[in-house]
Amino acid sequence: MLPFLAAVAVLLIFIGLEGVVAQRTRDRMVKGRLHSVGLSQEHSPWRERIQRINQWRRLEFLRRMLRQGDLEISPFFFLVGLILATITTAVVLRFFFLFGFLQLLLMSFIAVVAAAYLYLSFRKDAYLKSFRLQMPQVALTLSNSLRAGLSVPQAIAVIAEKLPRPAGDEFRHVQQMLELGTPLDEAFEYLLDLFPLKELELIASTLLIHRRSGGDLVRALTTMSNAVLARQRVEREVYTATAEGRMTMLIIMVLPVSILLIMEFAMDHAVSQFFSQPIGWFFAALYLIVVVVALLLVRRITNIQV
Repeated sequence: MLPFLAAVAVLLIFIGLEGVVAQRTRDRMVKGRLHSVGLSQEHSPWRERIQRINQWRRLEFLRRMLRQGDLEISPFFFLVGLILATITTAVVLRFFFLFGFLQLLLMSFIAVVAAAYLYLSFRKDAYLKSFRLQMPQVALTLSNSLRAGLSVPQAIAVIAEKLPRPAGDEFRHVQQMLELGTPLDEAFEYLLDLFPLKELELIASTLLIHRRSGGDLVRALTTMSNAVLARQRVEREVYTATAEGRMTMLIIMVLPVSILLIMEFAMDHAVSQFFSQPIGWFFAALYLIVVVVALLLVRRITNIQV
């Protein structure tokens, strides 16, 4: 548990530092756009190399995770942070455990990568949940704007202006795409690719069907808003009913590691000596397999689709 907590602490420090320089990152992006249209003569070979690294296809998954987690961090600097966090965690743990440095480095790398993945997943789920909770308001705003005589692009502009983030920010991207000439279906396809929400898919399908076939769009969006609100009410009830199962999943994950840490400090590095033997690593791998299987089973039981 200690390597994991140390990895989380170092990783959060890195995320905080990246947040401080977020404004500088945006400034560099603006300068890069100006340079691309010939309005700036700045030239930085290192910046070009970093941009090429950021565009690697192998980093597409990481780029999507950062985008879906609403983190203004490039994949290059995120990977640099992971490397620094791994080394720092290994150095810190060297003072507490009797393992060799290479073993600690391997353990730290696994802990840091796991912590980074959990952090990005948490950010993604939180951002997606916030976006999803705004879907009734999005449908209602579209309905009111269309009832007032606005067109669909103008109604999307109203959402981008009036609604708070994340809906306001994401629909602002859609608005910018429409202003650049992107068709409405492609703009919503881009949004659904990043945020595959059923409610958002229903809104997009309703708008596109009305565009091709006609119909009472205002009434359809109003009915959809009420239906989504009712569905979210049921989901909150299900979430409350499955709270015990989620707590069980947390206990399964934390309790064995906590017991090992207590034994390590109470029995004079007994756990470190145990893991210095091959059989120790065998039981560690067996423990990880059992815990993962248990977590998947508990998650499957508590993951009730509404």
